[in-house]
Amino acid sequence: MFSVIQHLKYVLRSKSIDVQREACRAIANISAEYGYAPAIVSAGALQSLVSALSSPDFLCQRYAAMGVGNLAGHPSNQKKVVQEGALPALISIAKFDNADLESQRYAVLALTNLTGTKANHSLLVETG
Repeated sequence: MFSVIQHLKYVLRSKSIDVQREACRAIANISAEYGYAPAIVSAGALQSLVSALSSPDFLCQRYAAMGVGNLAGHPSNQKKVVQEGALPALISIAKFDNADLESQRYAVLALTNLTGTKANHSLLVETG
C-alpha cells in the first residue's frame, strides 16, 4: 500500500484537475478502511489532502474532505490533522463556501471526527 500512496501523492501534483480529483478520491477510498488510516498519514498523504482542500475544483475539495474525515476518524490522526492546518479549509467548506452539499457534509464529518480528541476542543472553539 505504501507505494500506491506515494504514487497517488505524486499524481496529486499533476497539472490535470481530473487526475488530482481521482487521486483524492482514491486516497479517500483507501482511508475508509480504519486500520489503514495511521499508515496513510505516515506515508504523508494527509499533507496532500490538506492542500487539495483548497483546490479550485469543488470535487477535489469534496474528495479531500472525505479523506481527511476518514483519517480524522482514527484517534492517532486527530491531532495531526489539526497540526497540518486542515481547520481553515474545512471550516470554509463546512460554511458552504463552495456551494456543494456533499463537500459540506464531508467537511462537517471531518470536524466531527476531530472532536474525538479533547486536546483539539479549545482550538476548534477558537478557530473560525
